[in-house]
Amino acid sequence: MSDAAFWGCLLLAGGPPVVLYCFVIARQSFLVLLSLASAFLWLVVFLVISAVWRGFLPLTSAGELVLMVLLSVSLQEAARYALWRLHRRTCVVLEFIAHKKTDTELTEQNKQAMALTHGFAHGVVQSVLFSISWLPLSLGGATYYVPACPSMSYFLASALLSLGFFYLHTASMMLSFMGFEAGDWLLISVPPALHIAASLLTVANLAKQGCNAVVPTILAVGLGASAWAGRLWWKSSASGYATLQDIRLQAEP
Repeated sequence: MSDAAFWGCLLLAGGPPVVLYCFVIARQSFLVLLSLASAFLWLVVFLVISAVWRGFLPLTSAGELVLMVLLSVSLQEAARYALWRLHRRTCVVLEFIAHKKTDTELTEQNKQAMALTHGFAHGVVQSVLFSISWLPLSLGGATYYVPACPSMSYFLASALLSLGFFYLHTASMMLSFMGFEAGDWLLISVPPALHIAASLLTVANLAKQGCNAVVPTILAVGLGASAWAGRLWWKSSASGYATLQDIRLQAEP
């Protein structure tokens, strides 16, 4: 694969995360530190998932693959809920500090920026582990095609899938945190459902030319979830999201 193709795949998988980091996260030092801490937590989660997979290899059927995908998604969603609990307590501490030092309160925009940062970390860690870390193998005079997907190289398909999941994870974290705080079951249930659907859809890559449908569908799901999360963020910052505005986090016993 040529150097141009390598850099193209790298920019596909890593370009949007870098832009989001530079224009949103890097503007606040606290969000930078939060992104590093969250990325470490998600790295641990993926290491645990890989250890679980290791215990069941080799997988001999599509049914076994589906079960392992469901298990992996379940562990990630459990980690997301645990992260929200930690996020909730962090917000309580930050609100106390902000009120004591500056007589101000933590705004909904601040909380949503923190949720976005957690989602950013989730998406970046997955992109690095499942796509970007493999790209150096593509350098050289040839590339690699999966027999079931001769229409696009493995590296291009993985870059596009990583981009779709990055959008999905970033948006899902925001939607889930909004839902948990507001008690909105639609926002609570849709992100895990989209995560399960998108992850199971990747199994269709094993079918002949399945990637031609899987890749654009996952990209569309990720972009749709991002548009929904962006709309809610805009609504809450512009006119006040009533169900969230009335929330006053209390430290749990």
